[in-house]
Amino acid sequence: MKKLTKELLDLYRISVEHRLDHGCGGYSFEDGFGLYELVNKIKPKRVLELGTALGYTSAIFAGAAPEALIDTIEADALHVKLAQNNFQRLSIDHRITIHQGEFQAVLANLEKNYDLAFFDGYAPSIDILGKIDERLSQNGYLICANLGLAKASERKELLRTLGDSGRWKQVGLLENEATIVAQKIGS
Repeated sequence: MKKLTKELLDLYRISVEHRLDHGCGGYSFEDGFGLYELVNKIKPKRVLELGTALGYTSAIFAGAAPEALIDTIEADALHVKLAQNNFQRLSIDHRITIHQGEFQAVLANLEKNYDLAFFDGYAPSIDILGKIDERLSQNGYLICANLGLAKASERKELLRTLGDSGRWKQVGLLENEATIVAQKIGS
């Protein structure tokens, strides 16, 4: 198993410190090792990320899939600036495009055929899940975090949607089983 680089571990630490100091919702994904291994196995060429924060998971995608181009969405202007600085410092800024804005608005203007989509905003909605699905290629992968943060009724609908075996194939769990990994099999 390949380990995360010192630079990625430092970015994780910086992200956690920022959240504590800033008092914001920019939580860092807790299973960086698992995410790295999964992305390295999938080897996506195009990645869509919802929830950039300071760029920790974008940097994982760039390291685990060296040929991937990454589109990441973040609403917080300070986080966008800090993420851009982190990408420049890591020399991966040429492969990552940060789109500042709300998920709905930005998704409406993005192309389709992503090989991998990663949701790590507060909690997904059915509508956002549908917009991600529209942009994900056939056999593409969805990594969906924070399902437990959704309201109970919404969470039930999200799990039912992601459990639709005619549309999604569950291929794993990350982050102590709090994050679903599914492959799109239906259209």
